[in-house]
Amino acid sequence: MAGFAVVGVAFGMARFCFGLTLPGIRQDLGLSELLLGFIASASFVGYLGGLLLSGVLAARRGPRAPTTVGGVCGVLGCAVVAAAPTAPLLTLGAVLAGSSAGWVWAPYFEIVERLAPEPVRPRLLALIATGVSAGLVLVGLFVLVAGVSGWRLAWAGVGVAAAVAVLVNLRWVPLLPPPPPPRGTVTTVDGGVLKVAAVRPLVFVTVAFAACAFYLVFAADAARAGGLEDSAGALLYVVLGVSGLVAVVAQRAVAALGAERMAAVCLGAFGASLGILGGANHLLWAVLGSAILFGSAFATGSAVFSIWVTQVFPAEPASAFTALFVAGAVSSIVTPTVVGALLTYSDLGTVLLVGAALTVGIAAAIAAPRRRDLRPGA
Repeated sequence: MAGFAVVGVAFGMARFCFGLTLPGIRQDLGLSELLLGFIASASFVGYLGGLLLSGVLAARRGPRAPTTVGGVCGVLGCAVVAAAPTAPLLTLGAVLAGSSAGWVWAPYFEIVERLAPEPVRPRLLALIATGVSAGLVLVGLFVLVAGVSGWRLAWAGVGVAAAVAVLVNLRWVPLLPPPPPPRGTVTTVDGGVLKVAAVRPLVFVTVAFAACAFYLVFAADAARAGGLEDSAGALLYVVLGVSGLVAVVAQRAVAALGAERMAAVCLGAFGASLGILGGANHLLWAVLGSAILFGSAFATGSAVFSIWVTQVFPAEPASAFTALFVAGAVSSIVTPTVVGALLTYSDLGTVLLVGAALTVGIAAAIAAPRRRDLRPGA
């Protein structure tokens, strides 16, 4: 439950609250599209920083330490955003809040592995991962109640939720000693991240992170640009979070289709959801339909990617997972700034349609049959 709470607040709320409250922030502070895109990218820089530093801190202080730091970053970041009168302070708060997700994800895998018997680990990890969907639902409800003009109140609510999660984490998660040094690194085991079989997972995670950043930062704005009520963006997040519960069948889907094909299906769904949002953002049923499609692919894709990585890197999946996630984090950083720059020349609907076409095309390339790898062990 502690992992469920911290991951839910960090990933489902603090990391993506900026996109949901973007219309209100623009309206209140009068910021340009380019600057808003830059701030969104900065929040993903915070995520990358937390991701890289989490392992360092866990190696010195044990796995509970980075989960606590992540929760505190969420509290401080949300408080700064809620009170920010200017763009620089808003950026600082967004970076701190965004970093919370990077700090907390990997340590819970270590905590579960060290505390729980092997038969119950999958169920515990699934419960922790479900916190993301619960967090998206909760942040959507916060904004739905506060309204667009009450974006500061919504951020304050996320900060309170983060504080509760920190206390729960300190109360229920034991203080474990640092883990023993790893036996090797991902760059030396099984051919490293540059092995031929790793190319498609690398492409997938890079494009998937870009699509997620695009959708979750600009979806609420797209609904508002289509003439829908301000509440449509918040309702979109609620629907998105609920639809993420479909991830419980991910393992069965992988068994039926294979991890690679299932990843391509998820990436295609990301593209379709971007296309629906870009072409029919004036229709509430279409916007919510895109949220259902995206939420299902978002949750399922995360689970499928984890399985895929263990198949490609059976010796050290955790190291490979982190290395590939760094590539995805860099993609998340670049995407909002690029979109913000494009919006100075074009409308959001057109940019969404272009992003959808690129995403679907890459999904088709991943799903395409390939010749037998020529490199031994690839």
